[in-house]
Amino acid sequence: MKQRLLLAALAPSLLLSACTGKVSNPPPVSVADTTLPTISLSAAPASVSAGGSVTLTAAASDNVGVTSVKFYRGETLLATDTSAPYAYTQTTTAADVGTLSFKAVASDAAGNTASASASVTVKAVSVADTTKPSVTVTLTQLTGRSYRVSAEASDNVGVSKVEFYDNGALIATSSAAPYATTLTYPDTLMGQHVITARAYDAAGNTSESSASLTLSQEPLPEPPVVTPQLSVNPVTQPGTVTVNALAGSSVGIAQVEFLLDGQRVALLTELPYVAALPNFTSAQNGVHTVTVRVTDKRGQVSESSQKLIVAIDDSEPNDTVLTAKAVAIGSVLNGTVAGQARDVDYFKFSAVAGDQLKLSVKGSGFSGGTLDAYVTVLLPDGKTMLEQNDDGGSGLDAEIRFNVPASGTYYVAVTSFAVHDDPNASDNLPTNFYQLALTRR
Repeated sequence: MKQRLLLAALAPSLLLSACTGKVSNPPPVSVADTTLPTISLSAAPASVSAGGSVTLTAAASDNVGVTSVKFYRGETLLATDTSAPYAYTQTTTAADVGTLSFKAVASDAAGNTASASASVTVKAVSVADTTKPSVTVTLTQLTGRSYRVSAEASDNVGVSKVEFYDNGALIATSSAAPYATTLTYPDTLMGQHVITARAYDAAGNTSESSASLTLSQEPLPEPPVVTPQLSVNPVTQPGTVTVNALAGSSVGIAQVEFLLDGQRVALLTELPYVAALPNFTSAQNGVHTVTVRVTDKRGQVSESSQKLIVAIDDSEPNDTVLTAKAVAIGSVLNGTVAGQARDVDYFKFSAVAGDQLKLSVKGSGFSGGTLDAYVTVLLPDGKTMLEQNDDGGSGLDAEIRFNVPASGTYYVAVTSFAVHDDPNASDNLPTNFYQLALTRR
């Protein structure tokens, strides 16, 4: 049945074809376009200062044809271009500082679209700082001719430093608040002084403020006075010595310095002016100088010195043969002939027959001493003299070179020549210290 209907339907056309001798084609069938365009986007320059322009350039193509390219900033449409070359120029503003994102969307006739993105960096435009800082200088008298110079400084951006000048000469630089310095004028700088504070900001802008100061010669007060008082003198036992400085000044004491043999041991700025010297031992036997130097608040300096005698005898009591102090060959020790009117110090040593020895005693030539030493070497009986000497060494020093006749314990007696020479004489000076050395030769 369906075949008959189809033939019936085709019959007129077949009949027409038979009459004309031509065969007709069926109408064309339409195919949908689903191919997307291709697109790329460039933004130039990649970095621009605010106020500059950015050019967006898109390269787009399609199998049928691109109908338009739309340019966006973010999601905001900027422009539409319907023919190549596809481009758009965007001008930036200060509000755009940062990163700007752009997009280009290509469309074809079938409504297919494709997009590409690009970004640029917008930099802030630096504005030249031409605003000068403000500054005010102030002078404040402290004491005498000492002044504090201070400056109040400010700036719209920030103060980088403040310089201080005295009559045009740079005297100080302060890079952080409070901006200040101190001036003290000696007698040689009397007269007119113009003090200037110059403030700077980071851009190099400057401003100044000045104040004047007139200094006149004033009569100086009396210099300070000082007297040292030693807790012990002479020092005959190991230990320390304290020094009390009795200091006075009409303008006030600024500091008191204590020195031992020229070397500072203490510096005090407040009462009481009392300092302790280093501990003394017989190794420091001799005459030392203790100096107290005082400075008043006007800068005037005075000093006073006192001799300190250290005469420590580690060998005492050794005033008899029975109490003689042992000394080894090759050793050195210090002692004093003092403490009694006719002091004699005894030492003992062990030796072997044939030992060649040297005994030296430095007296007046030792550390400022006054002893004219007299030395005797006694045989083991403690009575019989083997050798004796007065000035065999340098100056008044004694020195004996001898050979040991037999093995045993020998004795040495040290006294002053005055005591040895005169049975009625006495010699008890605190500076009668000596240094004894027993060595091989």
